[in-house]
Amino acid sequence: MSLLSKVFSSNENEILDLLKVGALIIDVRNPWEFERLRIEGSLNIPLPQIKEQAQAILDLNRPIVFCCAAGVRSGKATLTMKKKGLNCVNGGSWQSVKSLQNNIVQ
Repeated sequence: MSLLSKVFSSNENEILDLLKVGALIIDVRNPWEFERLRIEGSLNIPLPQIKEQAQAILDLNRPIVFCCAAGVRSGKATLTMKKKGLNCVNGGSWQSVKSLQNNIVQ
């Protein structure tokens, strides 16, 4: 895990807790990054669109785990949405979230 990922991501227990209760994973990378490799079932909303999609995200009425490449963009998305009252965490890199998700399934 990179230093930036450690700084911007939530702790693993918090992420696992939300994943266990059915949190939606929102990947805030650019569409071309998301298309190359992603977590199955995740939703792609690039960071620049988070503010304009905020109400739609709130209307999902479920917890969210944000992810990206390293945790910086997902950290920004998490801060934006926490200010709006969303139950969400910064999962850091999509690979880390995928690994945690795989641990739950097993």
